[in-house]
Amino acid sequence: TSSSLFDALHQALATQGEAEQQGVPDTGIVGTLADVHFLLVEDNLLNQAVARGILEHAGATLDIAGDGRQAVDIMRGHAAEYDLVLMDMQMPVMDGFTATRILRQELQLKLPIIAMTAGVLESERDRSREAGITDFIPKPIEVDEMLAVLQRHLPRRATPRTPRAPAPPAPVAPPPAEDDLLAAMAAAAGVPDPAPASAARSAAPPPRLVTGAPP
Repeated sequence: TSSSLFDALHQALATQGEAEQQGVPDTGIVGTLADVHFLLVEDNLLNQAVARGILEHAGATLDIAGDGRQAVDIMRGHAAEYDLVLMDMQMPVMDGFTATRILRQELQLKLPIIAMTAGVLESERDRSREAGITDFIPKPIEVDEMLAVLQRHLPRRATPRTPRAPAPPAPVAPPPAEDDLLAAMAAAAGVPDPAPASAARSAAPPPRLVTGAPP
């Protein structure tokens, strides 16, 4: 019943909170679905909450459609934004079989579509495969099993970019020569540029050599 489901969910959340306070190690799923964007197609609010909690804890992002018709409308205009679809098969308005068939045949989409269903009959699985379902996640959802199915069908990751090497330090300029200092000081004082000391020395006439006695 709805009451027992609420009680079970409340108890699970309380137990999780106690475990975190006691410092129990993480389950290891954090980051396993990083950079993966899902479309979750599910009409049951409790199932939405459970699936969303698992996916976001694993680092994924997701949008939620409440029935197959909403899913088709979303994928018709934004299919390139999603890596994988999680599809409930029994929904009002449009069920998962019809929605999956439209995604495959009309929209020609190739991305993985994973069925989330409580049905275990082989006939229902055959019907799902005929519609275009890629794989199955049984309900009630088990975290490890769900992640194992998703990992089998995740898109191949691109090779990480090599970090850019740091730029080499700029060379240290040598100290300015005496002539450069004189020119800079002259410019700052607003006076004509003095002749360089070296030029002045070279321009001065050589001293006369006196050979005779003075008159």
